[in-house]
Amino acid sequence: MTFSADFVATVSKTYEEGEAWLGELPNLHQQVLADWQLTLDGGAFSSRYHLVLPVRDETRSELVLKLGVPCPEAESEAEALRLYQGLGAIQLRREDPGLGARLLDRATPGFPLSQAEIWQHDLVVSESALQLIRPCDPNERLHPLESWLQGLLEADPLSCPVEFELVLLAQKAAVTLLGSTSERVLLHGDLHANNILMSGDEWVAIDPKGLMGDRCFEPAQHFLNSLPPHTDFSSLVNFCHRRLSVISYTTGFPANRILGWALANAVNAIIVDEGDVPPEWFEVTAALGVLVK
Repeated sequence: MTFSADFVATVSKTYEEGEAWLGELPNLHQQVLADWQLTLDGGAFSSRYHLVLPVRDETRSELVLKLGVPCPEAESEAEALRLYQGLGAIQLRREDPGLGARLLDRATPGFPLSQAEIWQHDLVVSESALQLIRPCDPNERLHPLESWLQGLLEADPLSCPVEFELVLLAQKAAVTLLGSTSERVLLHGDLHANNILMSGDEWVAIDPKGLMGDRCFEPAQHFLNSLPPHTDFSSLVNFCHRRLSVISYTTGFPANRILGWALANAVNAIIVDEGDVPPEWFEVTAALGVLVK
């Protein structure tokens, strides 16, 4: 079994035990297939962090086996999917946290929202955000927003890969929003057009981060995705403002909270990844800063 160079490099860089896990992966996937009585139903492929195999079980149901390095993020993903129970998100059938293995329903036809017309993206993401809201009791397998945003909250604004003023704005927004959150709900945490697939005649979310916090955070990651072709900065600010208006109108979430979380999330993402992010993320972050001011 061979893996893509990007998959090998990302796993090796991200996880201390990544190289060892990659070495065990050929035997690991065979072990899980045998133990769970699964048969391959097509070619395996890799994302940045996971090996994904189309499989069938004993009933011939079309499923997907997802294998990744065992880690808290894998457990929080599985826990979120368990809580969604297949409503608005792909159904989790089985997991083994120790092996980093998750067995999921297969979305068919499975094309992502990102392949649909861009005008649909804001509406579908907004509708998905509403559909995925779940009351959430304290849960050690999920990440509270304050820990998810730790990179931002503990950052020195003078040593960040983002402009000093934007870091301060984002930190202020995060502290204010965290302090004024009256209800914590289950959050997908990475809801955007590449993580929403067509299954039958419905859109379903995949790959949740598994967070807990303010429901107004849910659309935040969408602001960094589904962007228009390169345009001037003023047009990008207007685009972000229109997106904010559509999401706020569709969800009923207050626009100021959506915007504050979008800025906090964008700056946090750049800080955590040490600036190794798509260049357009810096432009969107600056545009969000203009709107926050």
